[in-house]
Amino acid sequence: MRTATVLAVWALVWAAFPTRHLAPAVDNGRYLMFPDAVTALWAGVCLTALGTTLVLCSGRVLSWRRWKRVMAGLVAGALATLLLWTLIPAAVTPLLLVEHTVATKSEAPSTPARLSRVGWTWWHEHPVRGVERGSHGPLVRYDDGFVALHGSTGEELWTYRLPYARQVKTGVFEGQDRYAHLLHAAEPGPDPKTQTMVVLDTATGQVVRDAPLPPLPGEEKALSRAHLLTPDIRVLRVYEDGADRVVAHATDSAAPVWQFEWEAAAEDRLCLWGDDGGSRGHGDRVLVRRLCLDRPEVSETELDAALANMDVPSDAVESLVALDTTTGEQVWRQAGPPTTYVPPLPR
Repeated sequence: MRTATVLAVWALVWAAFPTRHLAPAVDNGRYLMFPDAVTALWAGVCLTALGTTLVLCSGRVLSWRRWKRVMAGLVAGALATLLLWTLIPAAVTPLLLVEHTVATKSEAPSTPARLSRVGWTWWHEHPVRGVERGSHGPLVRYDDGFVALHGSTGEELWTYRLPYARQVKTGVFEGQDRYAHLLHAAEPGPDPKTQTMVVLDTATGQVVRDAPLPPLPGEEKALSRAHLLTPDIRVLRVYEDGADRVVAHATDSAAPVWQFEWEAAAEDRLCLWGDDGGSRGHGDRVLVRRLCLDRPEVSETELDAALANMDVPSDAVESLVALDTTTGEQVWRQAGPPTTYVPPLPR
C-alpha cells in the first residue's frame, strides 16, 4: 500500500512538474537566461516530492495510531507551504525583476576645461552597449538598463535594470541630457504588440513615466520606424496620398499631434530622405532633411547602384527645416549644396 502511495505521489509530481520552464525562460535579444525564480521553482517541486516520499516511507517504523499525528502534521505543513508560496512571490518578484537604486538631488559637476590625466576608472559588470551624456556624468547603457556615474569621481549614482525583461531597448532623447528611456515588452505572449516605455531622470534615476506605448496605425507600412524625440513626442515617416510626410504622435496615444510635408518635386528630380526617416531630434527642435538631385538616366532596377556609386552631384540641393517639437511650427529653413553625400540604403 505504501509503495503504491509513493508511486502515485511521484506520478502526481511528474504530471504537475513545470515543464514549460525547462526551456530558457527569457530571450533578451541573443541572450538566453534561466531566472533565479525559475531555478528555485524546480528545486521546490523536487524537494516537495522528496519530502513527501520520506514521510510516507517512514511509516515502516510507525504504528497505525501514530499515523494520525503524521498526517495532521503533513496537512499543516502543506497549508503553511501553500500560504508562503502565495505570499512570498508578491513580495520578492519586484526584487528579482527590477534592479533599481536612486540618487539624491545634487549639483551637476563642472566640466573640465582641458584633459591632462586619467581622473578615474570604472569597471563594468555586463556588456556595454553605449555611453551617453547624462546630466551629472556618463550614462552607461547595458542590454537591460542603465548605470549612471558621477563625472568627477566615477562613483555609481543610480542603477535601473530589468534583467529578465524581453525586447529591451535603451536610449536617450537626442539633444538633451535630462531624460533617458527604456523600452521593453511587458505584456505576456511570444509576440507582444505593445511596448512599455520607462522614462528616467538622469540626475537621480527616478522613474518619471512607466506606461504602455500605444502602437501607431499603419506603422508596419511606414517608411521608417517611429523614434522618440521627447518623453511626450515620437515621429514617424509615412507615405500617403502620393506624398512623404513626417507625422508626430503623442507617446500616450496614437493620435497625431502635427505633421510636416515637403513640397512636391519636379518630375525630373529625385528626392532622398536620410536613413533615419529624414528627421532628427535636438532638444526642443526637430530637424527634417531632404536631398534632391536630377534623376539618373538609369532603370529603376539600377537606380540604387547608381546612387551608391556617385560622388556629390553638382545639381544636388540639400534642404533643412527646423520645427518646434511640440507644435510642429517651422522655426527656420535653409537650402544649398551639400557638403557631403551619403548614399541611401537600398530601397
